[in-house]
Amino acid sequence: MEEISKQEYEEFFKWLFGKNVEIKQEIDISMAPYYADPNIYYTKEIYDLFQTEAMQRLGKITHLGAFILINKNCYHTRLEHSKGAYRRCVEFLATKYREPKWRQYIEKNKQKAYLVDIIKFMCTHDIGHSMLSHSIEKLIGNDKFTHEDVGDKIRTQDEQLRLALEKIKPDEENSNKGDGSLETLCDGNIDFDRSDYLSRDYLYFDKNNKNINEIIRKLDLSCKLEKLDNGKMVYVYDYQVLQEIKNFFLFREELYKKHYREKEKAKTEHYLRKILKRIIEDDKDSEIKNLFLKLYNKNIDEVDVQEILDTNDLKLFNLLIKLESETDSQELKSLVSTIIPGPENAFNLAVNMIDPKNRRKEQYTQDEIEFISNIKKIINGEIEHSDNITDYIIAFESDDEKICEIGKENPAIETYIKKFRIYNKDNPIYIKDKEGKIIKFENYPDLSIDLSPEYMYGVYVSIDELKNQGKSQQEISNLLDELKKYDDKDENDKTTEINELEAETNIEDGFNRFFEDR
Repeated sequence: MEEISKQEYEEFFKWLFGKNVEIKQEIDISMAPYYADPNIYYTKEIYDLFQTEAMQRLGKITHLGAFILINKNCYHTRLEHSKGAYRRCVEFLATKYREPKWRQYIEKNKQKAYLVDIIKFMCTHDIGHSMLSHSIEKLIGNDKFTHEDVGDKIRTQDEQLRLALEKIKPDEENSNKGDGSLETLCDGNIDFDRSDYLSRDYLYFDKNNKNINEIIRKLDLSCKLEKLDNGKMVYVYDYQVLQEIKNFFLFREELYKKHYREKEKAKTEHYLRKILKRIIEDDKDSEIKNLFLKLYNKNIDEVDVQEILDTNDLKLFNLLIKLESETDSQELKSLVSTIIPGPENAFNLAVNMIDPKNRRKEQYTQDEIEFISNIKKIINGEIEHSDNITDYIIAFESDDEKICEIGKENPAIETYIKKFRIYNKDNPIYIKDKEGKIIKFENYPDLSIDLSPEYMYGVYVSIDELKNQGKSQQEISNLLDELKKYDDKDENDKTTEINELEAETNIEDGFNRFFEDR
């Protein structure tokens, strides 16, 4: 079946909102290689939501966080992803709108408001992200709050955003809370969030990127609203797309193995947090320290919404560069130099986040002007930049948990566990088999895919700290040799998702809170 046309989107929006709608559109670069029409379509009210300051701030936060320090191509933003997740959501709903039976069910059960709430949630599901996304989320919240907590606070306390959300209203009176059927597509094994970031990230990572969009289209077309024996309404896939479901999982697993949780990125994030924590806890004052202290070690009710909205990646890098320039500590200067983007990385950020080719843009923020100036300093060598984090920290990984026993009591050695699960049985996918029986995916016969979680164990070794402890070069070498015995050399054949990043693919808490008052 053909992709959704502009006219079909317009008809769907008119049905949902009960009026003639003004359609806005913009090209989504991640759709361009695969769709005949690579545009995202909005009603004016939804478009205006994305123009609010709170949403536009996401355009200065990298989707993959610290990856920009080691991969110059990973400059796409949380705003691009938020628009993409919205697009996946309305594409799915517009696909269902083609089915008379589905439309009749929604109208009869007064669920248009439910659909609108789903759309608004997907637009704003990442609005609580702060600097460098997940890479330093736990440092900012210090384990006391998450980006979902922040998102709840912004949605309720930011007046501009709240008013923009209120203007997105369905054509329906006395609507009910919905049947719960779309929850798994907002937060599930195959959902709008994953569908966008897998497609988008493959585009930036992989020169021979997979056409995951074709898989998603087949899944959307196959997915039908059905009633289980217990009366629960769920979306069910036909057995004929079983291979597409498997491929969706395998592509996600491949991204985690090769990119999201590969050793170099994990090491960079760990080192980034380590340096930032040192700056925060340092005796000396600095602007970057004061910025973090507004968010660090506080409960969510102590955090001011405006303080969060004032944070973005350009500001973070500007303050790091300023600290590198002004500190009289050669040691700190060297450390900070490793978490400053290189010239090409910084240039790509500037082109994407500042948009200097936008002829309608008459003014630039202070952060934007300062970042442009700092790029010149990096290129000219006025700012020290080092690509060699391995001078300071080394990571070893193994599928043998015994590696975590080595140097366990030494503060210069930190252990970690990485976990990846291809499928969450607590939020099942339903399949209709050849006989028309609806069963859970994990119970499908001859599944031929391993759904059990995988684990990887590892250690980070701080060479500087070992030296500060008075360890000799020989002692350090002996320790590293012992760890190498366990180290998995073929790391790309192992799955590596750190437990603390479960939030990256699980927005259930935020979703539940978003809907709890409906």
